[in-house]
Amino acid sequence: MKEIVYIETTIPSFYYDERPDCIRRRNLTREWWDTQRKNFQCYTSSFTLLETQKTEYPNKDEVISLVNELDLLTYTEYADEINEII
Repeated sequence: MKEIVYIETTIPSFYYDERPDCIRRRNLTREWWDTQRKNFQCYTSSFTLLETQKTEYPNKDEVISLVNELDLLTYTEYADEINEII
């Protein structure tokens, strides 16, 4: 069974980041996404989807596309509590 990984907003955002000071982070993110992601069971949440859709930034459509490839975690009442804390 594959290990489970939660993908939050920064991962797909870094995949398309074009800021000069983030090139190394972008390249590492792309390398993991393109070569290692298949080794994990990757999930995201409706909160991540909402955040990527509401925030304005370059390459937004591409970031949303990456997030939409992922399976969604099942929503529970505890998710609201965690989201309020964060």
